[in-house]
Amino acid sequence: GTGTGTGGLMARMGVAKDGDANRTIFTEIVGGKARLRQDRPALVISSTSWTPDEDFSVLLDACVDVDTQVRDGRGNDNGAASSFPHVVVIVTGKGPQKEMYEERISRLQLEHVSIMTMWLEAADYPLLLGCADLGVSLHTSTSGIDLPMKILDLFGCEVPVCAIGFGCLDELVVDGKNGRVFSTSTELAGLMLELLGSFANISSARSDGTTNRATGELERLRKGIRGMTRWRENWNESAQDVIIGACPLWKNTTTGLGNSSGDGTHHQTDDGHWDPPLGLKLAIFFCFFFFFYWLTRHFML
Repeated sequence: GTGTGTGGLMARMGVAKDGDANRTIFTEIVGGKARLRQDRPALVISSTSWTPDEDFSVLLDACVDVDTQVRDGRGNDNGAASSFPHVVVIVTGKGPQKEMYEERISRLQLEHVSIMTMWLEAADYPLLLGCADLGVSLHTSTSGIDLPMKILDLFGCEVPVCAIGFGCLDELVVDGKNGRVFSTSTELAGLMLELLGSFANISSARSDGTTNRATGELERLRKGIRGMTRWRENWNESAQDVIIGACPLWKNTTTGLGNSSGDGTHHQTDDGHWDPPLGLKLAIFFCFFFFFYWLTRHFML
């Protein structure tokens, strides 16, 4: 991948460019045990398909705003830029606009923020997410009713998310409980400064030589993620009665053709015709709908 400012960051943190067996910019070995460095950067993760559906300039502008405010001493309540952590932003994914944004990233002159782009193998992606302190989602739903899978990935690793707001987002991200919602790059910059501003205490050492991953507001949001309703509970509470209630009544019988399950039930109406469940009917409908939509777009445009 490509990025900005990582070489200087490694030098400042005493890590050789060709690698160091005892430390990275995030971790170090002390007493034979690996732990987070108390002076480590904050790690912010975002993933994108680099398409016009996601305006990635929102994140870049926010990073510039954060860098400017920290450099001017506005990143902390005490006005000290030195206590605000260096922020490493890693953007994963590939797509048609990646090179355009990489060129723009390469021209940024940032002191307190480093931005890197990379493409990860499937097995490495959850490992990176699990290391993150904060996630950023720029997904805006075209239909207004689909939720970003990237947020679910981050929540699965207990990583709080700053997400750009749209119609049904509150079904997943509850502002102030498991994440934060923003509309503009200025709002995103303010949230990053707020959530990462107390980062000096995030990696406080424990007596056993390990370190806390997060404290303060980030940890409170993590607890909100842990308290979220899981899939099975949500299915039982919100969907089961609706979906099963929409299925047709099945005719009970103990014998006869069409009893494919062997439990005395089959999909028949009173006149003996097979009646597919509602879910199958909907699946067939949408298959034909998208097929004819594709034909129309392909042959008539």
